Amino acid sequence: MDMHRKVLDYFSAGSREVWVLDHSTGELFVHSHSGIRILRGKQILESTLLPGFAVAAVDLFRES
Repeated sequence: MDMHRKVLDYFSAGSREVWVLDHSTGELFVHSHSGIRILRGKQILESTLLPGFAVAAVDLFRES
C-alpha cells in the first residue's frame, strides 16, 4: 500500500510515468495513466518520455 500511495503522489505531482523495481522478484513495474506494465529478465524497457533510451529489465538490477 505504501508503494501504491507513493506512485499516486508522483502522478499528483505531474509525473507521467513511474518505474518501481522490486528486487525481491526481479520485476520492473512501469506505471502510467494507461495502466501498469510488468517487465522481467531480458524484456526491454523503452519509454516515449526518453526517446532512444532502451534497457533490459535485468540490467537495472545489476550491482556495479
